[in-house]
Amino acid sequence: MTDSEERLGFSSARDTLFIDMIGRFERAYSESIFKSIHAIMKLPGLTLMYPGHDYGDVSSRTLWEEGQANPSLMARDLRSFVSLFS
Repeated sequence: MTDSEERLGFSSARDTLFIDMIGRFERAYSESIFKSIHAIMKLPGLTLMYPGHDYGDVSSRTLWEEGQANPSLMARDLRSFVSLFS
């Protein structure tokens, strides 16, 4: 993320992406979940993300911050992603 990037708005991730975690994982839908969270992460890094539920001290983050902290977002392929929940 560079200083020249501008905050471009916000995204309501609803039940797909939470702070430091994702929504409920169901193995039958793992590919769809994986594609959905990575589609959200294609938005600009300074986009504010507001999850559908607030389970912690932080109620929003930029997508860049979430990408640095959320283990589910660090999985670069479906196999690695599914292994996080085994």
